[in-house]
Amino acid sequence: MIIYGVGGSLKEVMKLSQYGINAVFNEPLERPAALKLVRATQMLVLHEFRRYVRIPVITEVSVVAGRNRNFIASSHELSSGGMSLKSSEEVAPACRWRFHLPC
Repeated sequence: MIIYGVGGSLKEVMKLSQYGINAVFNEPLERPAALKLVRATQMLVLHEFRRYVRIPVITEVSVVAGRNRNFIASSHELSSGGMSLKSSEEVAPACRWRFHLPC
């Protein structure tokens, strides 16, 4: 699996090295630099036999599954094909979602 990170300085990125980050998008995100990084790691991604690049984004997700059914889940990965979530509850596609994105 390829793990991409988004970071500012090298010092900040090194703090997250324990999570096995393979490549880092530098902030501020710029299209040419992001494309260069994705192209450089493209063969690694293709050998994963996945259709979309998956970027780990772990954040809190509030789920509203009806009038009396609210619970918290967490995002796991984000790709152009969708987002995967972890939850202790069963989640239906018709739920409302609120993502708490990192600043």
